[in-house]
Amino acid sequence: MSDREQLFFALLRSAVTEGEQPSCALPSKESLLSLFALAKSQDLAHLIGGSLEKCGILPDGQIRERFSKEQMLALYRYRRMEYEYGRICTLFEEEGIDYIPLKGAVLRALYPEPWMRTSCDIDLLIKEEQIDSAIALLKGKLNCKTDGKRTFHDVHVHTESGVHLELHYNLKEDLEPMDGVLLKVWDYALPDQERPHRYLQSPEYLVFHQIAHAAYHFIKGGCGVRPLLDLWLLQKKTCYDQEKLWALLKQAELTLFAEKLFLLMEVWFEGKKHSSLTEEMEEYILGAGVYGTVENAVAMGQSTEGGRVRYLLSRIFMPYKDLKERYPVLKKHPLLFPFISVFRWFKILFFKKELALRTVQSSGKLSKERIQRINTLKEELGLL
Repeated sequence: MSDREQLFFALLRSAVTEGEQPSCALPSKESLLSLFALAKSQDLAHLIGGSLEKCGILPDGQIRERFSKEQMLALYRYRRMEYEYGRICTLFEEEGIDYIPLKGAVLRALYPEPWMRTSCDIDLLIKEEQIDSAIALLKGKLNCKTDGKRTFHDVHVHTESGVHLELHYNLKEDLEPMDGVLLKVWDYALPDQERPHRYLQSPEYLVFHQIAHAAYHFIKGGCGVRPLLDLWLLQKKTCYDQEKLWALLKQAELTLFAEKLFLLMEVWFEGKKHSSLTEEMEEYILGAGVYGTVENAVAMGQSTEGGRVRYLLSRIFMPYKDLKERYPVLKKHPLLFPFISVFRWFKILFFKKELALRTVQSSGKLSKERIQRINTLKEELGLL
């Protein structure tokens, strides 16, 4: 871990731990610019800026302005989302729509101030049999809009003010055996005492879902630092039954991944020493930013499919079992499979051409050594 990364994680811990300040010398301008770039890539610049101010090592001038801007943006995003979240929840309560708040809507309570936990959208889970009613209510009473499409686990909704809502009707990630446990979320839902139609995930299931979601993004190109920060705060501030948590992880075959994730959290936030595996994980996560990279996703895909050609063919000729998850209409009408396949190709050519080109280019540039490293990493994390 470089000096920049050490400072980054020390400041991050300071930001979310009230009263704790890292002891560090005044960084140079170049060091602060590099630190800002890292923090910005992880959508954590607002936390790092606040921690630098708390430590009294944020100089006046352009660098302070950059960090301050990120703090103001984080606060603005939170205010917009909180307003819309309140409107949506009130509507669901009035109309009898059962729902479970997910991700940032729940996790921001773990931070010293709720705005400190940024999010790009609102995530709510409702029951699949209520999805059509919920969408109609959002459109009719809150003037929300949708693109009319439904993925294998959610519908994308946009409020009048432009806030993005991911309205989930299940928590599937299109990965077995993880999905078998994620589909049981309502079995682990607890009624909220304040609102009759709001439910909360049990503490054990909340931690499990955080780990499962991190595993999904890790496989798809990178999970970012924030999920681990959330998980660390959950571990420190939430009372949950360890045996119940590990039973859920065992069912999902995520015990090894969870063990290594906890080890990396100890390195980042508790000052433990790196192992070769945690160093590899750190390099993979920090280099991928918040949403991962195409290069990482392709490397993961090639290591799974057994080479470049097989990987590209699997992307072009998506098998029925995968395509039906992306286009649920196939579950009722499997004979549409060839037509949906052609539709998907045209959609990629006209709307995702740049991503497709980057995928092909990245596939051709990956070395055998890179693929082998990724395959070894997956094996050591139990993500095969």
